[in-house]
Amino acid sequence: MLLAASPFLGSCGSAPAARIEAEVVYVDHSRAGFRQTLRSESAQPRAEAYQPGQDPMLKIAPDAQLRALLEEFRSRGFEAMARGTLPNARHSLTVVEAGNARTWSTPAWSSFDREQASAARIEEFVACLTLFQQVYNANTAYHSQGIPRGTVRQGDGR
Repeated sequence: MLLAASPFLGSCGSAPAARIEAEVVYVDHSRAGFRQTLRSESAQPRAEAYQPGQDPMLKIAPDAQLRALLEEFRSRGFEAMARGTLPNARHSLTVVEAGNARTWSTPAWSSFDREQASAARIEEFVACLTLFQQVYNANTAYHSQGIPRGTVRQGDGR
């Protein structure tokens, strides 16, 4: 399964693809809402995204990578499963595209029942989450941060 994600990580050698303004947000609700955001470079320029005060968990990905990720999500049933965040959600993936947000979430493991989460649905969600993490981790973020005055001593050789 992980090898199937390799096309997301390389650069596309063909003609430049059309722009896509989209983002994918992963939230781990069990960790006080820990959030990672992957946004297309057409949606927000890197120079703007990595300014001081911006979300340090935001990464900008090439449009082609985000498009391929969204196509893979669709092939794994994201559109059919996107029903919003469950009240007892453990994890969620939200796709925001053309102003439309769709969320697919999984319930907390302790509250699984046969109607809420079949094994096949869980496997597809985990596959989408794994692909998201691969693309997220393959992109480097260069967030900048100011250094408060007085925190660096001058002339001490460090």
